[in-house]
Amino acid sequence: MVLLYERKVTSSTWKLTLNPSKLSNPDADLRYTIPEKIEKLSDNQLHDNGYDYDDEDNMIIFMSSSSMDTEQAFLIASKACQELGLEQEAIAIDENV
Repeated sequence: MVLLYERKVTSSTWKLTLNPSKLSNPDADLRYTIPEKIEKLSDNQLHDNGYDYDDEDNMIIFMSSSSMDTEQAFLIASKACQELGLEQEAIAIDENV
């Protein structure tokens, strides 16, 4: 009898919502800057998964990972935003969107 082990890889998605009215420089081109910084800090465990705008013109950046837990992802995203000099109150991070 042969037993096969199958590892199911699930991917988690996080969204970063940026409120431009709370940024000191609301015209900053952050669409690529933030995901690139997060990918670098996470050793490419978090990946850019697109972006969108909500009804209030907030930019939403989606990040995904199949190997990182929520706490790690939040810490890395927060560190990336801090290193980029973004105001903490301008950013919201939510899991599993």
